[in-house]
Amino acid sequence: MTPLGKKSSKISLFLFVLSVISLLYLKGFQNYSYTYSKNYRAKLNYPIKSWISPKKNQNHAFYYAVITGKKRYLARELRSKVRLLGLSHIFTPSGLHVGSLLSILSPLKWFKIPKRGLIELLFLTFVWLFSHFLFRANAAKRICILYSIFRFPPLKSLSLSHVLALSFLLDLLLGGFVSSPFSFFLSLLFIAIIFYSIDTRSNRGDLALRFFSAQYFVAFIFNGETSWLNILFTPLLTVLFTLVFPCVTLMKVLGWNEGFNYLLSLNIKVIEESFDYAQSFGRTSPALTTSLLLLFVSFRRFTYKKKILVVLCWLMIQPAQIHHKIDRIKFRSYPKVIKPTLFRP
Repeated sequence: MTPLGKKSSKISLFLFVLSVISLLYLKGFQNYSYTYSKNYRAKLNYPIKSWISPKKNQNHAFYYAVITGKKRYLARELRSKVRLLGLSHIFTPSGLHVGSLLSILSPLKWFKIPKRGLIELLFLTFVWLFSHFLFRANAAKRICILYSIFRFPPLKSLSLSHVLALSFLLDLLLGGFVSSPFSFFLSLLFIAIIFYSIDTRSNRGDLALRFFSAQYFVAFIFNGETSWLNILFTPLLTVLFTLVFPCVTLMKVLGWNEGFNYLLSLNIKVIEESFDYAQSFGRTSPALTTSLLLLFVSFRRFTYKKKILVVLCWLMIQPAQIHHKIDRIKFRSYPKVIKPTLFRP
């Protein structure tokens, strides 16, 4: 690794640690009430809602949740499966969606169209405006800023970590942190992992372990549950979604409803089958010590086999945490039903 790459990786690592500490601090303020919703978004959202028709079936509801982040039309069972598999990011318009949409413009390379970078910048500007005025897609907005810096000629010489710091600074000035602190630091957490792995030339196994450790830590922050099989399922299902999303978008625009429904139903079926395998392995409620250990091990320069051995040894000495979530409905207090009697006291 070159000295420049080593310095850049230190910046990425610092931003990663900053996001971890900030999320731990914000964990005590989960009841924070956001005040960024505006009435005009509902009016602008109506044409998209009528175009997708989320009430038609679960395929349309799934695509509507992917585009807007609104999961109200999805079945509760499917939502819980997506959450347990660590796929909640597909229902949050972010870099995954922006990158998938940018892949639609990739055929421009074949035709050697001049000023292709300018066309991509205009496209990113449109996506940013679309995310700002129609939805609360803060993650998508900051990813548009990040991609725009890469395509802006005077800033192409910056290192990855400097681009990361500059993009989040611009998003901070544009109100991204004020509107959603959790979204700000969650984006910083995962993007810092990607840039650190690129700077250090890490292999795919290290990247998968870092993503899983971050996902495990996020489940602890939000008092959720996860499965240890997510280290395999989450990256595979994310790659599948990255391939399916631009295809179904083109099919919806072109009016090919048969292909649209087929691909989405296939994607939902794969999610359900993966959930059944993960369910058979059991669920776990992440603990603070385990999540911090996973983060520490994933960033250490051990071999991949030693990392797995350390994690397995730690899990063997931990008390059993695998359990099923108890339904909250059982704890709700209902008024007692007074049966009619002939005599009243």
